[in-house]
Amino acid sequence: MELQFDLTPHVYGQKILSIADEENEMIAKAITLLYENNPLSPVQASNSQFGWQSNFDLDEHESFQTICKYIEEVAYDFCNNLKNFNYKKIILKDLWANLNFPNDINWPHTHGSDISGVYYVDVQPNSGALFLESKALAYTDRELNKYLLDNFSSKMLLPENKKVIMFDSTLQHGVLKNLSQEVRMSLSFNLDVLL
Repeated sequence: MELQFDLTPHVYGQKILSIADEENEMIAKAITLLYENNPLSPVQASNSQFGWQSNFDLDEHESFQTICKYIEEVAYDFCNNLKNFNYKKIILKDLWANLNFPNDINWPHTHGSDISGVYYVDVQPNSGALFLESKALAYTDRELNKYLLDNFSSKMLLPENKKVIMFDSTLQHGVLKNLSQEVRMSLSFNLDVLL
């Protein structure tokens, strides 16, 4: 699948990775092992009261080096396809695992980097779409109200195994309820773009 873009009013891209099934299964086993060794969520962020998140340092673990390389490659494609966008380097800043059990959600939130994203390790139908919301806040008072009505956009992106989605970190995003009977397993990440 080609990298796909939407440019209004923020940016996201999505792509199915050509990662081998065996490598994806190894990632799933590594996440499962992390969870089994520490079933109390080490991090309470967008998953507060729901699901499980690992620490943010998985990019330093040997088990995740291959997926880190894939993420960085897609990040370069993502930035290279933005018109009039010049940069020097992209750095993978954080990588962490998410487990959403049946009925779990991730609350709406933003990240503090340049590009954020998710890689779907093991997901089932109805396990919770990613939503991206944008409200451009460029005006004040009466103009602002009209502008928000005209410029609010919301995207729902369905998870698929081996899909990576990248987006502007200022986008508010979250995960809808996992209505499947299976665990929804993903990796989230942040990237810094050096200009």
